[in-house]
Amino acid sequence: MEATFADRLWWARQHAKGGPVGATKLARAVGCEQALISQLERKNRSSSIYNDAFAKALRVDSLWLKTGEGKAPAGFDEQEAQQGRLQMMQRHSSTVVEMNPRGRWAEPMLGATSEDLPDPDVLQKTLFNDFMDYARGAGPERTQAFIEVLTNLANVVAKEKPAREKNIRS
Repeated sequence: MEATFADRLWWARQHAKGGPVGATKLARAVGCEQALISQLERKNRSSSIYNDAFAKALRVDSLWLKTGEGKAPAGFDEQEAQQGRLQMMQRHSSTVVEMNPRGRWAEPMLGATSEDLPDPDVLQKTLFNDFMDYARGAGPERTQAFIEVLTNLANVVAKEKPAREKNIRS
């Protein structure tokens, strides 16, 4: 079986001049989201609009990266690329990240009234830090579900804020 775009992208990141290039570093270099690179590799995508930028950043032939034709980098091994990408996916899928609905911010808010809510700036920073911790381990699929939870919480806080301000004034 021939190596796919996803296999070649994974291999090019692992064998970049100067050492392996992480998905986050590559994303910054080309101006895309790290989640896109993860999705391209995990879902075995056939190409990307960022192909030329990936090729330039990884110093490989753009045609080779996209199609497997063109000039392959020295040392490229199709079997290594396929197996390495699959092993990477297995390692990541075996890492289970549970979304804890009782994070640092949630416990004090269970049954809270508007007077009990923490300062919005403190809450926002805490939520952001919790979200970043979660997103690093969860990956893009689970992160989307967490974003929905945070959005709902933000809506609750936004609705409670006018009531809270009214109580402060009285």
